[in-house]
Amino acid sequence: MIRVWRTATTLATKDLRLLMRDRLALFFVVGIPILYGLFFGAISGAFQSGDASLAIAIVDEDQSPWSKRFVEILKKEPEKNEWRTSMTRREALDACRRGDLVAAIVLPRGFGENAGIFFQEAPTLLVAVDPSRNAEKGLVTGILMQAMGKLAADRLRDQTSMKQSLDESIRRLQSDTSMSLPSRLALIAALKSFRNFFDQLQQTSDENQTEQGPDFEFVHIEQLEIARREKTDALGSPLSNVQTAWDISFPQATIWGILGCATTFAVSLVRERRQGSLLRLQVAPLRPPTIVAGKALACFVSVVAVITMMLVLGMALGMRPRRPLLLIPAMLATAFCFTGIMACIATIGKSEESVSGAAWGANIVMAMFGGGMIPLAFLPSWMQGIGYVDPVRWAILILEGAIWREFTWGEAAVPLAVLSSVGIVALALGGTILRRKL
Repeated sequence: MIRVWRTATTLATKDLRLLMRDRLALFFVVGIPILYGLFFGAISGAFQSGDASLAIAIVDEDQSPWSKRFVEILKKEPEKNEWRTSMTRREALDACRRGDLVAAIVLPRGFGENAGIFFQEAPTLLVAVDPSRNAEKGLVTGILMQAMGKLAADRLRDQTSMKQSLDESIRRLQSDTSMSLPSRLALIAALKSFRNFFDQLQQTSDENQTEQGPDFEFVHIEQLEIARREKTDALGSPLSNVQTAWDISFPQATIWGILGCATTFAVSLVRERRQGSLLRLQVAPLRPPTIVAGKALACFVSVVAVITMMLVLGMALGMRPRRPLLLIPAMLATAFCFTGIMACIATIGKSEESVSGAAWGANIVMAMFGGGMIPLAFLPSWMQGIGYVDPVRWAILILEGAIWREFTWGEAAVPLAVLSSVGIVALALGGTILRRKL
């Protein structure tokens, strides 16, 4: 066993030296992920689209008739979004932190008292958005503002509710001594006139609208903290897990370096087989499993080296991993997974051109479905479903879990298990086919 290990190590060292001598291959393995990381970091949050499918939680802590009406309005438009209404505030924030939700919306107590009434103080909404989904943050805000506008229209049609609100406002003004008497009397007269309007109004027509209404704030939106904290204030604090844009772009950029490693070693294996190098190794004699193990070890070491290099660069740019110990199993599981994928890719064709073309085609597809190129929320639901069997998705998720999502070991178990399982199956399948071809 020791002899086999030494032989595999020698073969891996040989492959690593060949990689270092091939400047073009080294650029794709090292240079490309750095460029992608800087590019993704620069444009993080720049995507805007009205075709997004968003998973959003709504927590109604007010449970008033108007808060329930607001939830109903949100759930109707746009219908393509997935609205979850059975979570508590803590559950919704944790799901948002884990990446299961794009956003969590909390309707605090007292929301329904002033919601949709323009002449009273705007109600407060509490919103938490996944920091990696900055592209969707504007969409969430737009959805909320549109829903508040519809709620205001509904409330205007409810004459009983408006009269009660006007009466309450008049009573408050009459007892408010902070305002000057002339100003208070003028406001009271205006509100009474507005109330008389509702007394005389028999029905509301959507066709009779003023050309331009007064400027007022429908709702005041405050940001909620989704970081794991033992104690937080009632409203939370600004998001603090994401220190730099590199926190978001690091996993995506690293994936491209990993895919480059897998493709490079797959092509080199085909090249050595075509040139007769593998035949000479068999004559040495070396058993096919030892040769495959040497190639896999070289790929594994290269992937770990790429992730480490990107991690060091990211930390130099301000990235500070929230779960540094989780990075170790994340790196090992990711490297093992894509080493197995490399072994499968090497069996695709007989020439370097065919393997390289097929490999990069597969890489692009995996990156698209796994979130390496396009935010997952912008993909149709059927494409998002396919992403759950994409190793790129799980690799990005576990790296994010260590960098800023603050995954617990229990939360990290699923992506680690998926990556390890894919690596075992792919390495066994690819190794079996390669042994038959050697």
